[in-house]
Amino acid sequence: MSMIEKPTKEELDGVVSAGIGDRSEDEWVASLLFGIRAFLVKNPKRYRNFGPYWWLVKKMFVDAGDTVFGDHIDARWVERMDYGDAKYNLAAAFAYEDARFGTTNVMEPVHVIIDDGDPIEFVSADEEMETL
Repeated sequence: MSMIEKPTKEELDGVVSAGIGDRSEDEWVASLLFGIRAFLVKNPKRYRNFGPYWWLVKKMFVDAGDTVFGDHIDARWVERMDYGDAKYNLAAAFAYEDARFGTTNVMEPVHVIIDDGDPIEFVSADEEMETL
C-alpha cells in the first residue's frame, strides 16, 4: 500500500503558475476540465488515476451541470481533499493523475495523510465511472 500526503497550497503554486501562463485562472480551470473530460470520455477508467482527488474533479463537472460521468459525489472525500479554490483542487488532481498515469496498480488502496493527521485508506471506486 502506498502513502500520499496532501500537498499544501504553497506546494501547488508552481503547478498553478506553470499551468495558467498568460491566461486567467478561470480560463485555465475551464481548459483543464475540458481536457480531463475529453480523455475520460475516451477512457473512463482513467478516473482512477486521480485517486482521492477524483471526487473534487467530478464535483466540478456536476456543479457545472455536466453529468456525463454521473452525479454521485462522495462528500466525505470532497470535504477532506477540498482546498476551497478550484485552481488548487485541479492542480492537486492534475499533479496526482500525472504521477499515477501509466501505473498498473491504480486500484490498489493508498493511505492519504491529510493535514498532518492519521493516514486514511482510500480506494478508487466510483460505481458510475466503472459502469462506463
